[in-house]
Amino acid sequence: MKKTFWGIVVLFRSATLFGALSCAPETGDAPLSQPVLTWQMPAAGASRTGNRVTVDLPQKGTAMVTAVIDAQAWTGKVVRAVIRSRGSDVARAEQHWLGYKFMFHCHDADAKTDVWPGARPEQGSWDWKETVAQVDLRQVAHPRLTLSLGLQETSGSVAFDLDSLVFEEGEPVYVTDTDTSKCVYTERLRSRLPRRGFMSPSGPCKPDDLATIGSWGANLFRYQIVRDWHARNANADCGEYLRWVDSKVDHLLEVVLPSARKAGVDVVVDLHVAPGGRGDDCDLNMFYDRRYAETFLEAWRRIAARCRGKSGIWGYDLINEPMQDHAALPGCDLVGLQERAARLIRTIDPETPIIVESNNWDAPEAFATLRKIDLPDIIYQAHMYKPIEYTHQGVGSGTWKPRRYPDAAQGWNRDFLRRELQAVRDFQLRHDAIVYIGEFSAIAWAEGAGEYLTDCISLFEEYGWSWSYHALREWSGWSVEHVCEGPNHPFVYNPDNPRWTALRRAFRAP
Repeated sequence: MKKTFWGIVVLFRSATLFGALSCAPETGDAPLSQPVLTWQMPAAGASRTGNRVTVDLPQKGTAMVTAVIDAQAWTGKVVRAVIRSRGSDVARAEQHWLGYKFMFHCHDADAKTDVWPGARPEQGSWDWKETVAQVDLRQVAHPRLTLSLGLQETSGSVAFDLDSLVFEEGEPVYVTDTDTSKCVYTERLRSRLPRRGFMSPSGPCKPDDLATIGSWGANLFRYQIVRDWHARNANADCGEYLRWVDSKVDHLLEVVLPSARKAGVDVVVDLHVAPGGRGDDCDLNMFYDRRYAETFLEAWRRIAARCRGKSGIWGYDLINEPMQDHAALPGCDLVGLQERAARLIRTIDPETPIIVESNNWDAPEAFATLRKIDLPDIIYQAHMYKPIEYTHQGVGSGTWKPRRYPDAAQGWNRDFLRRELQAVRDFQLRHDAIVYIGEFSAIAWAEGAGEYLTDCISLFEEYGWSWSYHALREWSGWSVEHVCEGPNHPFVYNPDNPRWTALRRAFRAP
């Protein structure tokens, strides 16, 4: 079959795509000069009806529709392309770089190098939604740019709406934080620092849980709204997800808060799983799908409306351990979506502090690229599981290599922990920010775990950070009330172990 060629002028995206969003983002991203594209169809596997292209591969194969772009006007910029697509039975490719394709090919004519940045992989079936691809031309003086749509080494059907295709100026996923403006906090929040406590059980909490940690001297309880933590692409039914969130707020208001007040413990409301869950790449799907982003905002609208004015809530923890490694939809990136949720909450509840988390599973080093949010009483949270080879040894793997702390050969000591936390400390000092370590732990069989926790806590206390240990009466591997000799060994209740001793000593500190 002879290849055919045809032309299309790329149009601006309709404002109606944003109109349905509550607290719709003002992204500030400038539209770029929109090129006239001449598309080249493959010999087989693709068809065109009007300005809609369909790639249909009943069996595993490749069909790509391509267009060469004159990109000279875009040099020195990050270019984001957005298009609407619909998929049916797109199979998972054998390699993550294969499968669904909305992708740039950038050839640097000077350096004679090539990169192929593309959209996050899609699979299965989905209705019309936007997809994002982004290319960084800041260091490319003479780029040769090609845009490709289709399927590569997979099967299924995907349609692209070329009328929806738009190019605009974006920004890299990871941007070093150079802002030096200061955070604003009320005296009401600063007077209740620092807080020290536990993560909640993942199931229903009991009044005795709060009474127990109160008797130990803890004064903070991070209440998990959680299920299907390990599942991929979970919580996909948005209506059912919201009903489930409502039920967890019922439990919070009926059981957790009354018990916490009685025990003298404040509560963090932690939305531990996002609508749409995590994809196979562990990124949160809500960064790439507006249905889930809107559901996330609606969840927080409901939580704030029901929790405003309730005493004993220390903060709203927007989303647990976010991960974004691809270009997100405009206004749906990791910080941008949390900021939209925070601004929405502030229209409902002007007083309760709001807790923001960093990229890469809320890793300390990700604070180097975390953007400050310009609202009062924003707390910034990090999780501390460094070195993970020590804290998670034998967790979720078939082999176990025992590790100890401290370990001179590995360089694991208090100074090592300080270096791992340095990006958080730098962020704190740069912005005068309140910091909260929402999770830290060491597995029950880790040699020296008591000393590890003591060293972590000593740094948190030195820096004036609040913290909560992971976790109370969840899986026994993290429980400070249990000991264990190693993976596949029984857990034994033991109220006299080094981890428990380290925590109770810290709770009694001034």
